[in-house]
Amino acid sequence: MKTAVRRYNPALDKKRTQSQTRMVSQFTVMVPLVLVIISLIVGGSAVTVLWENPSYDWLNFVCLSVFCVACCLASASMVLRNFSTVWTPIPWMLLKVGVFFGFGPLYYFFASDEELAVLDRIWSVGPMELWQTNVVTFVGVLALLVSFLFFTSLMKSIREKEGQDQSETVFMARRLAILFLVMILPLRYLLILPHSFGLFKFVLPGIIMSLSVLIYIVLILVAYLSVHRGGKWRLLFWGLFFTELVVGFLSFSKTALLYVPMTSAIGFFLARRNIVSLMRWSVFLIVLYIGTKPLITHSRAVLRENNANREASFGQRVQIVQRANTDLDTGADGVRQTNLGWWSRLNFAPFQAYAVHQYNEGNSHSTLHMIPYVFVPRIIWRDKPNITDVGADFTEELFGYRTSSTGLGTFGESYWNGGFGMLILVCFYIGLLYSLIAHFSMRFVLRKQWIFLPLVMMSIRMGVDIDGWVVPVFFGGVAIYIAYYVMFYSMHVVFRKYLYKNGKPL
Repeated sequence: MKTAVRRYNPALDKKRTQSQTRMVSQFTVMVPLVLVIISLIVGGSAVTVLWENPSYDWLNFVCLSVFCVACCLASASMVLRNFSTVWTPIPWMLLKVGVFFGFGPLYYFFASDEELAVLDRIWSVGPMELWQTNVVTFVGVLALLVSFLFFTSLMKSIREKEGQDQSETVFMARRLAILFLVMILPLRYLLILPHSFGLFKFVLPGIIMSLSVLIYIVLILVAYLSVHRGGKWRLLFWGLFFTELVVGFLSFSKTALLYVPMTSAIGFFLARRNIVSLMRWSVFLIVLYIGTKPLITHSRAVLRENNANREASFGQRVQIVQRANTDLDTGADGVRQTNLGWWSRLNFAPFQAYAVHQYNEGNSHSTLHMIPYVFVPRIIWRDKPNITDVGADFTEELFGYRTSSTGLGTFGESYWNGGFGMLILVCFYIGLLYSLIAHFSMRFVLRKQWIFLPLVMMSIRMGVDIDGWVVPVFFGGVAIYIAYYVMFYSMHVVFRKYLYKNGKPL
């Protein structure tokens, strides 16, 4: 009896392994999440249609709880399955959505009557209004995930670069750290921060303001070098670390403050690959947030009272912190009104419900009309409208002042501009954008092209900023991303040509 011998067929083998080499294989844990969200939309809609008087309270509580858990589990499972996905926007987006649009609105079920009365001053949200905002969120996230999975299914997976000597990695990190230190420190401390603290009255171009975030790249590189080189690099790291903590605190921005330990933790993890060290930094991050949140929140309220906001100088900000600290210690009037509690800060439902109500009443918004402005440099159009003022405009519409920037969230803003059609269109575009920058980020990291680390951080930032405004984040961010890519690719070519010989550092 003859035994059939399978002949090698390259076309057949390629077809069989195609699904394994697609980039989408790294994100398949999102498929169950997509099914869960579809179930929430279909099941919840069926309840509201089939029941004459449905209990919106129970419907909201169950759906929000399931949505929160599903998003957070998908984020964690994705990273645990393949750690390289942490450099993409998707796990950060899912975590942010789960916390701010799932866990945050649950505040309505546990807040006291006094706290609910304060929330109602923003916008009164009843059970039915809360369900409407939840449907907007569910549909937006679903459209984004489906778009992301579709476009990543068309992309090939990226393999990690093998055989690179650690000395070469340290060499490149040192060169890049020196380059960024020389380029960023003068720009940040002599131009951008003085402008932020009101010393300069002119408008800085967005591309220059965005360079300020490169300080976090410096922290990653210097933290990495402090482990491998020690000595001066360790001293430099701690000097930068504490300086940026002070700057972030006096900026009265919890995001700027928390990015300092977060990026430092990334640098140490890249050097040590130690989960215990990462957990210690996570604990420090949580303690820092809990410890500084009341003081920062009250300091921002004092800024609003003085109508100063960004115009407050360094000295004035120190005085404001001292006053806020005294108010908190003595329980001065107004402290309770400015501090609803940490949970309320995670709740976007009042702002989103306001946007949904406005659109349903025929009062659509037009924030997306600013998209063409993004691609015209300010050096060409000096009177170009400031696309980042949209948060201040929204604050003025809600509260009557514009000394603060209030976020609405991508889903609520998109719905306000054109209902479910615009919501799906915008989220489909964001899914496409996420798939592209995720591909580039994984390629940069797995191939150890550290000069593109700023683009990797921009990728993460776009995931975190899913609660931001669409035009500045997802269109302005693209323009900045392209400009950065051109700049760093040119630097990459120069580095490979003049700093290496036969593939080895000179």
